[in-house]
Amino acid sequence: MIVDNPKLKDAHKYPDEIFILSGVKGEGVFQGAKAKSIWDLKFFEVENIKKDFQNLDDDKVIKLMDLFYGKSDLSKVRSLQFYRAFNYIKEQLKDVYDKEKMLAGDSQQKLIDAGIKELDIFGSLNILDDLGKDFGKSPEEVEQWSYGLVFSLSLKRKKESDIRKRLDKWKTLN
Repeated sequence: MIVDNPKLKDAHKYPDEIFILSGVKGEGVFQGAKAKSIWDLKFFEVENIKKDFQNLDDDKVIKLMDLFYGKSDLSKVRSLQFYRAFNYIKEQLKDVYDKEKMLAGDSQQKLIDAGIKELDIFGSLNILDDLGKDFGKSPEEVEQWSYGLVFSLSLKRKKESDIRKRLDKWKTLN
């Protein structure tokens, strides 16, 4: 089937096909263009992708396809080709969310009682600020770094913290 302009708002015209296509395995190639890895995108770009997926519309889908594939003209694109490319983006985002679970720390009751959860309102600014302080950079500079670098540094910090906690606990037991 060829869809002149595959708009999300037109999905009601062919719900069975859309349902099936939304489950097709993603493919990182679209109209001959290889997709960018989400880990190579800038930190702020990935944060924007997360926000965009909360409330997708036609413009956001086109923006995502342009960001990942450098293609914004979706006219006369075969539905299967579109959904393979778009599902690749969804799979990349799921990979980010799955890996971010590794960053979740064990909240110590003392920290919770002290109000650590109040910092949650600042979202990713907490990460940008911490890394900026460590590297002598502003949060704006850090958000220009690749998402993969920011994630790796954050995971490294968490692992170091976990090791310090185990070492401190071990020292108190011995």
